[in-house]
Amino acid sequence: MRKWIILVIPTVLVLALVVGDQAAKGWAESKLAERAAAYYPPGSGSSASIHSFPFIGRLLFSGTVPQVDVNLDDLKVEAVLIHRLSIHASDVKLNRSDLFHGKVRLDDIGQGKIVATIDGASLAKAIGVDVRFTPGEAEVHKRIQGVEVTAKGKVTVKGNLITVTPMSVEGLSVPPSSLTVSYRIPGVEILPCQADVKVVQNGVVLSCAVTDVPAALVQAAQSEP
Repeated sequence: MRKWIILVIPTVLVLALVVGDQAAKGWAESKLAERAAAYYPPGSGSSASIHSFPFIGRLLFSGTVPQVDVNLDDLKVEAVLIHRLSIHASDVKLNRSDLFHGKVRLDDIGQGKIVATIDGASLAKAIGVDVRFTPGEAEVHKRIQGVEVTAKGKVTVKGNLITVTPMSVEGLSVPPSSLTVSYRIPGVEILPCQADVKVVQNGVVLSCAVTDVPAALVQAAQSEP
């Protein structure tokens, strides 16, 4: 009987510690998801994943976790639909004191990446022009002097301003620049850094790398629900 007790008790204690660790991590994940959702426009859902085991032990020792991922789905910014906005951060430093007092505060990150996938049809509707997105390029379709004109070009983003700049025109001899269209997504800055742009089928993917926690996200993470 003693041998059985000696074997079982440590196992139970370890399991209890693991359950407590996972519960704490789950709580922190839910708080981070809530903060991000409170900062960005309304969406259909938010989630966060903290990749760290043990969670509490690592926080007590170094105050850091290896990786944090936050995903926000179907953000609606007036007419524009952002299918998903993802925040990936590594070497994340959380404030230990605040964490153990029921708050989640981001102090620093080693590096991170923010990715936003914008729905092409909703963007075209917001612009008010027939703009179609295919892998690698955007097409502006417009009727000029009774002629169907197609202008193909690139997409650039600066802040929240999205611009489609035609490089060639088919159907009529007009300057490509005359068919340039743009739209500024209203509200908070979607990507707080210079974005790389990738045109995909029926959409645009924006991404940028960060080495510091963006001030707006720090504010969101530190605020109360």
